[in-house]
Amino acid sequence: MARVLRRGAYVFLGVLLLYPAVAAASDGALDLGGNERPEHTVTTGDSYADIAMQLVMVGGEPVFRSGASRQSDRDCEMTVTRIPILEAIPIAEDVFDDAVDIRVRCGEGGRNYDTWVFIPDADADAHTLARDYAERVLAPEISIATSPPANILVGLPTWFWLDGWDGTTRTTTVTAPWGDTLDLHLTLDTITWDYGDGTPTHTGGPGQPYPAESDVQHTYTHTSTTRSDPNATYPLTAQVHIDVTYTYDIHGPITVDPIELTIDHPIQVDQLQAVLAW
Repeated sequence: MARVLRRGAYVFLGVLLLYPAVAAASDGALDLGGNERPEHTVTTGDSYADIAMQLVMVGGEPVFRSGASRQSDRDCEMTVTRIPILEAIPIAEDVFDDAVDIRVRCGEGGRNYDTWVFIPDADADAHTLARDYAERVLAPEISIATSPPANILVGLPTWFWLDGWDGTTRTTTVTAPWGDTLDLHLTLDTITWDYGDGTPTHTGGPGQPYPAESDVQHTYTHTSTTRSDPNATYPLTAQVHIDVTYTYDIHGPITVDPIELTIDHPIQVDQLQAVLAW
């Protein structure tokens, strides 16, 4: 806590020392070193800080939050930038590492206002919420099925498929930490099948359920069981790769990083033994 307070004091002191230079730069064109993004025109009658409170980052760009007021008596231009003061005070990166740098210019020929503001990141929240949904809701519904379902033998092909999800897009509405709702869309991309016996993995689709012939097949050449462990199994797994998009208000669909689920299914492989009768 004391270290945070000291850092805050250093940043405050740096702001005081550098304010004249920053203010002078804000009155005119500011060289952002190529880091300035395209401007977004917004309308508001509030201060620049109030503008920031109405924003959310969607697809890496600031937009008005759902339900935010767009009525005003003046126009403001807003850009997401790298503010020079953050570069001038390296320790500020530790204190403000979760902040988004916002620049707002209000009125024709108006003054620039630079500030650190904490704006929700819908992309990051959508990814986290999608992973939570996949692990909490989707994963318990799906499993690996085989044909034959038991008595799997060396030398005979075994069919596999993902039971409980055929890959059709799953859509769910979730509430983001900042209170607004997002519509998540989860679509099965590919599945990496690992048959557990040390043979190369296979990347493909979810397979087809019996009685159709699945295109996910494998023939085991060695038993999983041994004399010392007659119940031993192979660790069959399906690593499910899922594409994620989301929509927010009128924005989207926005693509975020994919997620993965690993489905386990221990499988016992035996060898048919000939029995001689006398």
